[in-house]
Amino acid sequence: MKTFNFKTSLLSGSVVILLIALSVTSCNANREDSKRKLTEKEMSAIIKKHITLKDTLYVVDISRYKANKLGISNEFYDTLIINIKRANKMLKQTLKEKDAVIGITDMKNNKELEIRKGNQQYPTK
Repeated sequence: MKTFNFKTSLLSGSVVILLIALSVTSCNANREDSKRKLTEKEMSAIIKKHITLKDTLYVVDISRYKANKLGISNEFYDTLIINIKRANKMLKQTLKEKDAVIGITDMKNNKELEIRKGNQQYPTK
């Protein structure tokens, strides 16, 4: 006749649950370790391909989720968005001036652009 030992059964169940939890944690840790974190320089090189100019303002054409999939950290992306908003605010304020000269960089095409508004005198050589 088979007898049921509650203490042994409870202990066995706890050990099984503990082993499952450890294996899941171990798998997740291995997945995280295999995904090397990018340096800021590497993240900048990736993200600048997704910063475009539209009507003299900068636009980020990639979502936080997609950027994260490319290796861009959330902190880096959030800082980028804050800086883009600040740059656009300054560009808008400068363009409100009667005579304005703005030097901006087309990140995607790696070109320097100059926008002139009003009666700006071009420098003579």
